[in-house]
Amino acid sequence: ADKSRLDFNLEQCDRSVMQSIVDKTNALITKGAKTRVDFLPREEALKIPSVIKLAGAFPPNIPTLRILSIGDFDRQADGGTHVADIREIGKIIFLGIDNKGKNNRRLYFSLEPA
Repeated sequence: ADKSRLDFNLEQCDRSVMQSIVDKTNALITKGAKTRVDFLPREEALKIPSVIKLAGAFPPNIPTLRILSIGDFDRQADGGTHVADIREIGKIIFLGIDNKGKNNRRLYFSLEPA
């Protein structure tokens, strides 16, 4: 409950690269961005380049996909719960990184409430 992790597919990554990613992400969080949810027919959703990878993983019998937009910089197929504005996240605290195999890196982090 007090920490989480994200997996990345990166060829070259070390602690300084991940810290830079966390710093850039925290800068975006500080600026804030509203989130928006749309429901699109599967065929239409799969035409959006940023949506293809995750949308393709949804079972093929789901005709309508839930698309989450974060400001104007991210749009993904996603069924989870989300904040209304990314400022609600608080600050990401970098805890560590593991090498999980070829190009697979795992970032461990916690959140400092806003």
